[in-house]
Amino acid sequence: MKLKQLLLVAVCTLVSLTVFAARPLQTAKIFTDHMVLQQQCDAPVWGWAEPNAKVTVKPSWGGSYSTKVADDGSWRVAVATPEYGGPHTLKIACGKEKIELKDVYIGEVWVCSGQSNMEMPIKGFIGSNQPVNGSVEACMEAINYGNRIRIFTVPRNSQEEAPAADLPSGEWKRASYSSCADCSAIAYFFAQYVNDAMHVPVGVIVSAWGGTEIAPWMPRDCHAEALKGLVNDEEYSVRTGHIKPYKGRPRTAGALFNGMINPFKGYAARGFLWYQGCSNKRDNTFYDKLQAAMVERWRKEWGDTESKMPFYYVLIAPFQRAGSANGFSRGYFVENQAKTPKLISNCAYVSTEGMGGGPCIHPAEKRLVSRQLAMLALDRTYGVEGVASGAPEVKKISLKEGKYTIELTPGMFLFTPSNEPVQGFEVAGADRVFHPAKARAHANKITVYVPEEVSTPQSVRFAFRDNPVSNVQNQYGFPLAPFRSDDWPLK
Repeated sequence: MKLKQLLLVAVCTLVSLTVFAARPLQTAKIFTDHMVLQQQCDAPVWGWAEPNAKVTVKPSWGGSYSTKVADDGSWRVAVATPEYGGPHTLKIACGKEKIELKDVYIGEVWVCSGQSNMEMPIKGFIGSNQPVNGSVEACMEAINYGNRIRIFTVPRNSQEEAPAADLPSGEWKRASYSSCADCSAIAYFFAQYVNDAMHVPVGVIVSAWGGTEIAPWMPRDCHAEALKGLVNDEEYSVRTGHIKPYKGRPRTAGALFNGMINPFKGYAARGFLWYQGCSNKRDNTFYDKLQAAMVERWRKEWGDTESKMPFYYVLIAPFQRAGSANGFSRGYFVENQAKTPKLISNCAYVSTEGMGGGPCIHPAEKRLVSRQLAMLALDRTYGVEGVASGAPEVKKISLKEGKYTIELTPGMFLFTPSNEPVQGFEVAGADRVFHPAKARAHANKITVYVPEEVSTPQSVRFAFRDNPVSNVQNQYGFPLAPFRSDDWPLK
């Protein structure tokens, strides 16, 4: 009798523990009230619940989607989304458990990632006395964008060992004075331009960490494969191993992909915006290959096998540390950075020439950068009639009778703001010493006059210094990016 009682107590205890350990219904933290779901697609919705139970998702726009919870407690359904609009609700049920996500809008979603120039909020970096121009106006205007712009900022989360299944926290926020102030300036201004042009709700997911290199944003195996043959064996071993954080910034490959991309990978989005590179300036001969490999992998992780998700990125801005020489290292890096579109499709860059400079690595003219990114999206992604985008590209450089003639993209009209003299050109002779050169822009051509100090011109460069003064742009406001006619190595 005593043995039967003990067995009964043991069975009851096991049942109690099983009930206590049962996983409650939940969604991944990327799904909250106020979110934006990508329009007219099969948008994945996922989370966790009791293994083998049935989860049903019912959106207010119609339809019902059910799935069986996997043995590991995960579930995932694809919800067909309508044309843009809202507000909607999303009801999720598993047995008696229910979740209702409210104030959901359907629109356009963009993933915005990178380092500090992507992370920099509209209120600026206050402790460093680094403002964003137009910040107060933007915050005031945001009051009217509550149902037009939604923001999700991914919390910093480094995971070196394995990909995280979920974010530690996070919530979608409606545009408001305070949420605008705290939002990435690049992401917010981009969303504002797209919304103003298309009248479609825009959601931005901001996943950025200042001072980080590109390696932590790439899956570890992706980085290791891309790096093969680009560095010597010793450096390869160091770069693909565990690297101690620098001033709290993760450096190990995969650490930020694991913690800040993987938890929401697959969230239906239109494309990617990227602003990073300052921490990789030493990689001025192969950064383009790392960046291309990252993009291809991100697309794969999102299930994009046809490169339909555009990747629009920003060339790093002029910057010269106080007391340092105005050298060429940035020019060499930007030159390489701009080569990525030749390696992958549906990819384009914007230039930051004339938007920064001096000892501040965070240009205040974030709205001008975002305007270029938005024009790329409106033109190349959305096909908005009349919008033309893209920085001028050099097609031919010739030298004759003491003048360089530089031909750029046909159809471009080059000019300088306020009709100022052209700035940014230098010419060098056989001694490889560069001298400032006068120039004139006309239609899609630039004439550069060889200075008297150069008897046998060997090279012409534009904005190739760390901190150049340059002012050439096309009729659509896209600045001319740095370029050179020589192939001299960086000393």
